[in-house]
Amino acid sequence: IKLGADPELEKAMRFLLYSLLWTLPIINYLWGVILDMTPDFPIGKIDIG
Repeated sequence: IKLGADPELEKAMRFLLYSLLWTLPIINYLWGVILDMTPDFPIGKIDIG
């Protein structure tokens, strides 16, 4: 996809997007582990389903 943007900027944007895609599941997993370790955590009581 060509947006007519600066190639360096495009490269940086792609890097940001990929790092975000990589870190989201990791953060999600860690959040789950933290909630499992702390059952009295107020947010843990909210059932997201």
